[in-house]
Amino acid sequence: MKPMVILGALIVAAGLYVLVSGASFTKDSTVLKAGPLEAHMEKKEPIPPWAGGVAVVVGIGFIALGMRKS
Repeated sequence: MKPMVILGALIVAAGLYVLVSGASFTKDSTVLKAGPLEAHMEKKEPIPPWAGGVAVVVGIGFIALGMRKS
């Protein structure tokens, strides 16, 4: 298989995962810093569904480009 097709399939799969399951990431931030004392907070941020849709469209574009005859 061509590398572009494989890359496109992986991007489509990641985009579908975000659309279906609502993936999220953890953001770490410093809340308080006073001398040697620090307080951190972890917050889960969701990945917006539109980002998954964009990934699906871009992945399909990579697949289409990879399937072209040279």
